[in-house]
This record gives sequence, structure tokens and C-alpha cells, in this order.
Amino acid sequence: MFNAVSKTSFTAAAGALVIAIGAIVATSDRVAFTVLMFSAAIAAAIGIAIFYFAPRDPVVPVSAEVEAATVRSIDVTDVPRQSPWPLLGAVAVTLLGIGAALGKGLIVIGLIFAVVAAFAWLGQVWREHPSWTQAMTDRINDRFIVPIGLPGTILVLAGLSAVSLSRIFLAVSKDAAPVIGIVVAFAILGAFYLLSTRDTLSRSTISALVVVSALLIAGAGLAGALKGEREFHHAGGEHSSENLFGIRADEDGFVPANLQFPAESQVVIEFHNEGDTERAFAIYEEKGGDVLLEAQRVAPGATVEIEWSTPAPGTYFYQDDLNPDDNGNVTVVEDASEGGEVDPGTNPTTTSTTAP
Repeated sequence: MFNAVSKTSFTAAAGALVIAIGAIVATSDRVAFTVLMFSAAIAAAIGIAIFYFAPRDPVVPVSAEVEAATVRSIDVTDVPRQSPWPLLGAVAVTLLGIGAALGKGLIVIGLIFAVVAAFAWLGQVWREHPSWTQAMTDRINDRFIVPIGLPGTILVLAGLSAVSLSRIFLAVSKDAAPVIGIVVAFAILGAFYLLSTRDTLSRSTISALVVVSALLIAGAGLAGALKGEREFHHAGGEHSSENLFGIRADEDGFVPANLQFPAESQVVIEFHNEGDTERAFAIYEEKGGDVLLEAQRVAPGATVEIEWSTPAPGTYFYQDDLNPDDNGNVTVVEDASEGGEVDPGTNPTTTSTTAP
């Protein structure tokens, strides 16, 4: 019969083996894989040595008088209880398969689910063994579940909820995000209120509620992450008029043709593309010379605010890299006024770009 120390050693060996396989799949880190496999081998060797050479857990003999006076009944209906952990294991395998195709993030989540399912399933098997006693359950609860397992579970669930909800808020529109946040907050508040009003509530019911809620939130967060973030538009109004310069592009070229900026300053170029084709605004030391501002692409009908650190005073050259015939001069002086009033047009699409 396995004693407690050998069981612990074999469990550690199995955990190290699972993590090693996950590490080599997710990161291809051979050093981590080797270290974990070596640790698993050492733990397994220790478990085998303890199993063969260490004394078994002592069994307190029962006196003949107590044995004769004790009436024992055999429960033929004592069968293993239903377990949710195979289902969690199947979810883990599914996430590992999807992660292998989509990315390492899902692989990490799948490995976490697999480790949790393996240890929880193993713990259930131990508790259903005939040698398991209530005293062992109380000891595990007092020394592990309450001081370590419960706070750790709360932190994991809180982190999972925060990350998942953030993915949802970033995927939906800015008008829908506050509504979803309010609905989720009231749902959580209502659920806790209903739980607090119940006189008795079984542990299995609470566990089922926690698992279902976690899966729903994680699933919604995963869907939001796969959809991607919505476009964020710059509202403007954050720059002073002294550092804001406008230029407009249409089918006839750039307006104004000559731009003037203050020397060695951080300026914002508000580029309005009112034409039907994409533009790529760039600034050079001279025509065909070194690049001072990398080409900033602007879609038709869009407005882009481009931040640029101006060089020393001098005359420079700008052009549309997609249409080099559309070009003009850039004059950098010690003191420059705003680069011309430019009608932003009626198109509301605005993004923000920071240029070196």
C-alpha cells in the first residue's frame, strides 16, 4: 500500500511531466523541458524508494473486545460519485488543440485546465478510497484548502474575470461597453444576494455555479479576443493651436503647397485626405534624400494627426510616396505661425499616429 509520502512524490512526478510536455509544446524551450523531466525522474525515483523501503502508514489495531462489540454494516451501494473533472480534462484537451492552431495563449490556458483537472480528479479518487477518513479531510482543509487553495482560487477567478471582461469591452463598441459592464455588475450582485438569502446550499451547487460562471465569462472573453479590438479614434482638441498644423490633399494635390514649422519642436500635422485614393505623406531632407518623417498612410476620406519632432532650421521637401508628383516644400524656422487654416471636411474618421 502506498504511504502518504510516496503518493506525494508520484503526484509531483506526474505534475512535472505534464508541465514539461506543455513547456516544450508552447515555448520549444529545451532547457526547461530537460529540467522538468529531470525533476519528474527524481520525484518518481524518490517515490519508488519510499514505497519499497519506508515503513507503511501505521495501522492502529483494534482490541478483541472492541472488535466483538462493534457492529459493522457493508454498504453495497458505495460506488464512485459522479465527477466533473473528466469534462474539464476534455475542455483542456480542446483548448490545447485549438491553441496549437491559433496561438500559445490558448495552450497555456489548456495546460492550466489540464493540471487542475488532473490534481482534482486524483484528489477525488483518494477521498473515495476506503482508507480515507474524515480526519484526513479536515486536515487537508485546515492546512491547504482554507489557507492556500481558497485565496488562490479567488485570485485566479478574479484575474480571469478581469482579463475576460477587458477583452469583451475592447471588442464591443464604446456605447455597448458601459451597458455590458452595468449588466454584469448587477448580475453578480443579484447572484450573491440570492445565495445569501438561501438557508442551506450544497457545496455541489456552489461549485456548479462557480464553474458555469467562469466558463461563460472565459468563453465570452475568448470570443472578444478572437474578434479583436475595435478601432479607437482620436477626438482631437488635446494640442495647442501653436503646435497644430494642417494640410489637405485632394485630386489636385496638397493645400498648402508650402509648409512652415518651428525648429526643434514637437508639432502635430493634421492631414485631411479628401481625395478618392490613399495617400502616403512623408518628409525628406531634400528630394531623394534622407527620410525625416516616415511615410504615413492616410485612407481616402480620413483624417490623421501625425506627431513629428522638427529638425534644425532649413528648407526640406515633402511628397506623397504613392504619388510622387504631389509634393511641396517644408520650411523650418526659429519661429513659425500655424501652417494655414484647413477645412477638415465632413468625414469624422480620425486616427492618431506618432512618427519618429
